[in-house]
Amino acid sequence: MAENLYYGIDLGTTNSAIAYGYVDSNKKVTTQVCKINRYGREGGIEAKETLPSVVYYKYDMKKNCYNPIIGDFAKNQFGKKYGSVMKSVKNYMGEIVTLPLDEKIEDKRPQDVSAKILNHLVLGIKDKLSLAETPKNIIITIPASFDPDQRRATLEAAEIAGINVKDKNGNYLDNILLSEPKAVIYNIANMISNKEIPLNVLDFSEKKNVLVFDLGGGTLDVALYCVYDNKEFNFPIIDELAIGRYTQIGGDSFDELLSKKLVDDFIEYNGCSPDELDLDELAQLMESRAEFLKLELSDKVFNAKFAGSQVSDDEEFEISEMDIYKGMEFEDYLTKSDIEKVYEPILGRHLTLDDINRIEKLVSDENMKNIVFPILDVLAKYKRGGNDVKIDAVILNGGMTKFYLIKDRIKELFNIEPITVNDPDLAVAKGAAFFQYCSEKVNFLEKIQNTPSILTEGKEEKNIIELNNLKNFEKEIDIIKNSSNLNNGGATRLTLGNVIVNETINLGLTKGHAKLLVKEGTKLPVKDIKLENLVIPVGTKEYDIDKKLFKRMVEDIKVLIEEEFDDKFKLKLLNGFSKMIDVK
Repeated sequence: MAENLYYGIDLGTTNSAIAYGYVDSNKKVTTQVCKINRYGREGGIEAKETLPSVVYYKYDMKKNCYNPIIGDFAKNQFGKKYGSVMKSVKNYMGEIVTLPLDEKIEDKRPQDVSAKILNHLVLGIKDKLSLAETPKNIIITIPASFDPDQRRATLEAAEIAGINVKDKNGNYLDNILLSEPKAVIYNIANMISNKEIPLNVLDFSEKKNVLVFDLGGGTLDVALYCVYDNKEFNFPIIDELAIGRYTQIGGDSFDELLSKKLVDDFIEYNGCSPDELDLDELAQLMESRAEFLKLELSDKVFNAKFAGSQVSDDEEFEISEMDIYKGMEFEDYLTKSDIEKVYEPILGRHLTLDDINRIEKLVSDENMKNIVFPILDVLAKYKRGGNDVKIDAVILNGGMTKFYLIKDRIKELFNIEPITVNDPDLAVAKGAAFFQYCSEKVNFLEKIQNTPSILTEGKEEKNIIELNNLKNFEKEIDIIKNSSNLNNGGATRLTLGNVIVNETINLGLTKGHAKLLVKEGTKLPVKDIKLENLVIPVGTKEYDIDKKLFKRMVEDIKVLIEEEFDDKFKLKLLNGFSKMIDVK
């Protein structure tokens, strides 16, 4: 095992995973997902690569406390131990909400529950790899559309779990968070570099517009990137072109639709009234049965395809239990056609790529609550920037993209074969580990680039630097010492790509007026940022950008206060903003 390990966690809605990477003897970055121990469905220790993101708080009568159990056993208790099991907690991140847990359970916030999952993964990899110390520096993935509150909650969860998330001044670091679609591309890029994917499938030697469709258990992430290889430094450059809005559509959505039908069928089968039942408890119970039916259907279609046959629309799928709910039995038979009909609203079959041009009119639930609208939303954002909508590749990721209905719908929409070469359950964690390697490399290269002995303006480099404990970057160091990028005194900024402002930022004023502050699609921070008369040059550090932008925005706001507010409020507001200007 290599001395330096790189870590990445996919903190998923349904399943989570932790990966590690290292530079092997061939100078390739190898990434693997660690098989983490947990209690199996029926008890007993087992190890798997994916860990269900479910926490069961088991009551200990002797100690009068609740002990958290994470993983498969916890998932198996969902629907059986109502009020003691928390699943899909990711959907609550960033919200001030009361979780559906017993009031005696201490974990009240989403980040408290998420911390339990993170801690299990971190301690699990320490045990599996026999590490001397618990890993502290880890990349954690989040949906690309996570807002500041959701990002902050994720960082808080990581902090509770003992992961390093703050700088020396106690401020949260945002660079340990990586968007899930980007992680997918990092994994693909590493697979291409390691020749695990043929170049005729996907080649980043030339710029490609790549759309990532990441459908997991609870969220749908859609993002459009321009991706190309950095030929000098051997890592991918990923420029954001458009990012989708936060969308709570995933495998859970399919299960909820089918569970509603199962609840209705249960009531009809038993001839009872809804008033006699706890419908929330019954729905939770039926969700687990709905997931089972979905997986059974998916597996049958998959197996039939590779056997050269098909599953008939009349093929039946059965639920039969003697005591499923409070002594009542239930028997139900659903055909393949029945199940597909239940899922139909979420597939958005009535939408096409032409609907990009009327995205503003697609405001009904029918138009928005499906897997196609988020794609149209992203492409419309890109088009509003004056760009032609050109997609070179569509990458599918997330466990739900293994479901045949999803892949078929995406192929139908774009009329191209989507790329599914990566493992949709493991790609994000592996990509995060590779990203940490790339980030460390970039940080190191920037240090070398800014070393006075190397950056001799207009002169040929003659000095030799001692490079102890930097075994992983010997090749890159040779490139740097001979790089034309160094002849300009270090003006070229090394970067892994740019990011964009996902939504236009406006300042709300009185009488329904608003002032544009930052336009949607503004790229940060790899090119000059201009806000009215303020220009921030390339290479300015992030904290300087924030400070200067903030001060300029406050000055603009002070002018607006003068124009918009009467004297009663003007003095207080101006005094407040004057103090903000003095913040160091």
